[in-house]
Amino acid sequence: MRVRRILAEDTPALEGFDGAAVARERGYLSQDARAAARDFAQARRSLTALLAAISAEQLRRTATLDGRRITLEDVVGMILEHDRGHREEIEGIVDALSAD
Repeated sequence: MRVRRILAEDTPALEGFDGAAVARERGYLSQDARAAARDFAQARRSLTALLAAISAEQLRRTATLDGRRITLEDVVGMILEHDRGHREEIEGIVDALSAD
């Protein structure tokens, strides 16, 4: 949603992201893990396709987040870091389950 807003709007004001609140609202703990993983993978494939089609100029488009100006490139970096954190969490769970 943030990427699409930055591409479509002139300097949109983006809301902060409270991951814990979103997880509660969406009931992540009660979701089927395989279905959730499939949905997440599909969402990332769609995002990847969208990003593959944009120009370097579009990556420099701006928004505001928490009162500061950021670029689309910054947002992509935040998404990558967010996903990296989840991947590390999943690897930790797998490692813990494998140790049992």
